[in-house]
Amino acid sequence: MSAPKPKWRRTSTRQLVAWAVVLWLVSFGAAAQESAPEPEPPPETGDAFDDAILEEELERLDDEVYQDGPAEPAPDDAPEPVQDEPTEPAADVEGERPMPTLREVTVRYTPEDVFRMGGSVQTLDQKQLETLQYDDPNAVLLQVPGVYIRQEDGFGLRPNIGLRGTNPNRSAKVTLMEDGVLFGPAPYSAPAAYYFPMMGRVSGVEVFKGPASILYGPQTVAGAINYVSRPVPEEPRGQIDLSYGRFQTFRGHLHYGRRNDWGGFIVEGIHLGTQGFKELDGSSGRGNTGFQRSELVFKGFVNNDLASHAFNRLTIKVIGSRETSNETYLGLTDADFRANPDRRYTASQLDNMQWWRAAIDLTHNLAVGEHILLETTAYRHDFDRTWERLNQFRDGTQFLDVLTQPTTPPLDSYYLVLTGQQDSPSATGGTDAQDLMVIRNRRRFVVMGIQTRLRADFDTGKLHHEIESGVRFHYDSVDRFQPEQGYRMENTQLVWDGLTSSDDPDLLIDDNRGETQALAGYLMYGLEVAGFVINPGLRVEYIRTFFEDEKNAPDLGRVREDPQLVFLPGIGLQYTIVEGFAALAGVHRGFSAVTPGNRTLADPELSINYEAGFRYVTKDSAGFGEVIGFFNDYSNITSECTLSAGCNPDLVNQQFNNGRAFIGGVEVLGGYNAPLPRNLTMPVRVSYTYTKATYRNTFESSDPTIGDVERGDPIPYVPAHVLNAQLGFEKSFWGAYLIGNYFGKMREGVVGLQPLPDTDGYFVLDVVGRVRFEPVEAYLRLQNVTNTRAIVARRPFGARPNAPLSFQIGVQVGF
Repeated sequence: MSAPKPKWRRTSTRQLVAWAVVLWLVSFGAAAQESAPEPEPPPETGDAFDDAILEEELERLDDEVYQDGPAEPAPDDAPEPVQDEPTEPAADVEGERPMPTLREVTVRYTPEDVFRMGGSVQTLDQKQLETLQYDDPNAVLLQVPGVYIRQEDGFGLRPNIGLRGTNPNRSAKVTLMEDGVLFGPAPYSAPAAYYFPMMGRVSGVEVFKGPASILYGPQTVAGAINYVSRPVPEEPRGQIDLSYGRFQTFRGHLHYGRRNDWGGFIVEGIHLGTQGFKELDGSSGRGNTGFQRSELVFKGFVNNDLASHAFNRLTIKVIGSRETSNETYLGLTDADFRANPDRRYTASQLDNMQWWRAAIDLTHNLAVGEHILLETTAYRHDFDRTWERLNQFRDGTQFLDVLTQPTTPPLDSYYLVLTGQQDSPSATGGTDAQDLMVIRNRRRFVVMGIQTRLRADFDTGKLHHEIESGVRFHYDSVDRFQPEQGYRMENTQLVWDGLTSSDDPDLLIDDNRGETQALAGYLMYGLEVAGFVINPGLRVEYIRTFFEDEKNAPDLGRVREDPQLVFLPGIGLQYTIVEGFAALAGVHRGFSAVTPGNRTLADPELSINYEAGFRYVTKDSAGFGEVIGFFNDYSNITSECTLSAGCNPDLVNQQFNNGRAFIGGVEVLGGYNAPLPRNLTMPVRVSYTYTKATYRNTFESSDPTIGDVERGDPIPYVPAHVLNAQLGFEKSFWGAYLIGNYFGKMREGVVGLQPLPDTDGYFVLDVVGRVRFEPVEAYLRLQNVTNTRAIVARRPFGARPNAPLSFQIGVQVGF
């Protein structure tokens, strides 16, 4: 028996009208361009345009000095290498330059641009992703320097990602995009990223840091991550991928696409499921601690004559996603963790997350002549989630307090109830302070908007100029309704007490709505001459927020808060000292907005971010290297008290000012493809990040997860050392690879007035092997082959482990 389900607030008519206007404007613009008189087409440009799309998608790293080196030439049936594939940087050429191409996916820079620009940008291409076959976004991004993670469930269902020292909690300080469009449930109103695209359908990853990040707001304190969806293939092509592994893990993946001169499409479906590796005490409840997750994607486009001087393409992308997972915030005591890190207390037997997401993007591309590109995208995304999970004891006692002091009276009796060793005192009737409260955390998110960007380039004598500008109008909202229900522990079973928030208003934790309207624009100019490149830029964000609190302030209604207007300048510099060796530097202003409901509680997060370093690539492109130092000077670093951080429910979603902070470090990326006898190659790749992050003032934070801070104290969840190293052997139709990850210990803040112990530093080794006989390829992936077990976090509610030893064996069949 459960409480009745509340009705959601409906999207307002005004929002629907706005969305209709957005679609009409895009359709009208496309029709107007199609109907315009068409000038004589230049000779032999149409096929080059379409060919360039495929070439840029599959070889997008060929000219990037910071990417992995290619393997020696191998037969067509050779397995893909672990490395990405750079070639020599493009030389300066006077006169006519190649026509800038429209990608089927959103990309701001070509590889030649990235080498010439000042700024830290790394990418992982389709070959890299398909060779290692990671389903966990954390494992994918650890290959990039400057990335930090805080693991939570061992599978990466809800990644916690930070860049250059930002708090990784729910990836809220990182701008997250798919094909250049924000994909977070509500990037402005509630930036916690409870949704990530499934890695199996991603064909590329782009990570922007430094001055390049001002193109991709709203979060510019850290940077931006763009996931590239699978492109429509050049020829009719498809693939089916089936794999099975430990813990009854199954993955099925199918995609097929084709195109002609006038259009094309791709359909894709992927499903990933597992029974989970955690062991729920006893045989009660669900027992299954795993998840089931699926995504369906359709992408199609139509275009006019490829030889047209004004080339138009209209693309639609539709995505449907769903997940059900028996995940919990509840962890373990340190002692219980050391005894069995996979144990899960019986009190979490009801915990379950369910969500669905529907997204549609409509994109119009226009290429005029050889030097003007225009892309306009209208989008709408809906995300609806309900997480029913253990939240606290009835009297407000927090689980983290209990699990850090399980033998201290009176918390010892709470621990016995939590683990099912003792019945709740209310088992004989009524309610009691030690009853377990299960929250039904229901949130509905709406995102919609329209964005357009223009890019043009031209030459004046020996000077080459590039201009890129963009404008985005964005709306998003979050609707929270979070009631609790009381349960008593009886013979290791949770029994509902029959009360709902209608019976007891105190059972309603939150009932509020936040909305944001944001107008953002940017302009970046590039000047190149004699090996020197300068890229000044400016981003402007104007943000209006609205908040309605029906639980605590129902009489106020929808409150319009003070707007936020911020100017974010930046500049990147690069000088090619000799061919293949360049120095770079950059500075920009970092910004993270205040969310609805917090405008009077906190100020925006602001910083000045600096970087400088060198890039190198060998003449034959077999080796490459990059060393970049960074320093972020925060005038105000903020934090947000969230349930995912173990916050007291009374302070959930509140933001806090935490004063000045310094975050600095060094990022190193390098690789080499070593030729060996007998036609073997040995690709080697290393990514390393050193970081030091400290507060620069003494204060008492109102955020209970931060507590009292002394000047020089380390900032939580920023490891000093992160290392990813890869070694492979390749020959003809087979390949074998070792991937090692070291993740340093991290500070975890405080609980009550006592500091939590640091997390464990740990090293994990993975092994991947592939054998291919066209059109069939078999692969085996072993993860954590040494079965290293570490406490990767104690938030939200107790010690949590990384995933244990696992394997996955699969087969891919192309057609």
